[in-house]
Amino acid sequence: MMPVCKETSKKSVVTDNNMMKVYIEQLSTAWARTPSPAWADIDKAISEAFEKAVRKKATPQQALDEAAKKIDELLKTK
Repeated sequence: MMPVCKETSKKSVVTDNNMMKVYIEQLSTAWARTPSPAWADIDKAISEAFEKAVRKKATPQQALDEAAKKIDELLKTK
């Protein structure tokens, strides 16, 4: 189980577990998701952009620009 806070991540039960090493290292740069009632739609826009870029239906820049426009509108309206 992942620790839910940085303090817990310092305990030996976590630090002595080699399988947790990558996850613990990520805590220093991790961010919580955007606190917004539009989060589900924001997540969908990000996922769709990723999908378009991976499937080469758009360049990564085009996909992200399109997602950014959608997300900006969602943040204004919800």
